[in-house]
Amino acid sequence: MFYKEDELHWLTDLAHSWGLAEALRKQQALFAWRQAVGPQLVRWARPLYVSRGALHLAVGSYVAASQIRLLELKLVDALQRVAPDCGVHRLQLHMEPESPRHVEQSEAKVTADDYAAADRVIPCNIPLQLRERLVAAAARAQAQERVVLEMGGRRCASCRVAFLGEGTLCKLCSLVGPEEGD
Repeated sequence: MFYKEDELHWLTDLAHSWGLAEALRKQQALFAWRQAVGPQLVRWARPLYVSRGALHLAVGSYVAASQIRLLELKLVDALQRVAPDCGVHRLQLHMEPESPRHVEQSEAKVTADDYAAADRVIPCNIPLQLRERLVAAAARAQAQERVVLEMGGRRCASCRVAFLGEGTLCKLCSLVGPEEGD
C-alpha cells in the first residue's frame, strides 16, 4: 500500500470531503514508511495501520522480525524525521508469512526430455529399482523447475535452483550467502 504523490493528494482530498482528514492524518506513517526506511526494508515489512502510537507492520519471516526488532529505535527515529507529526513511538509486528506459490504436480507435465536429462545425471552403478525411482524423481523435479521458470521465476546465482521471487539468490542462499568460489 504505497501511494504515488498524485494518488496521495487524491486520497487526501477525498478524505477531507468525507470528513476523514483527521483519520487519514493519524495514518500518515503508512505513507512515509517507504521514504523513511528505504526500498530494501519495505520488502520485508509492510505497514498496515497506526494505533495508539504504534505502527503495525506485516512481516513475512521471523528472521525479518528479529532484524526489525533490533533496529526498532532507529526505524522509529527515521520515520519521525520524515513525518514528524506521525505520532509513532514504537513498532508492532504481525507475522504474515508469504503464501507459498506451490506448483501443482498436475501442472508440471513430465516430458521425454525431462526423463532424458534425469537419466544422464543419475549414476548407472546403483541398483536398477533405485535408479528408476531416482530418474523418475529427477524428471519430476526438472518439470517443476521448468514450470517455475515459465511462471517468471529465475535461477539462483549461487545454487542454480529455480525459484519465484526477487533478487538473484534463492531464500536459502540469501540467508547463508554464496559459497566460496561462487
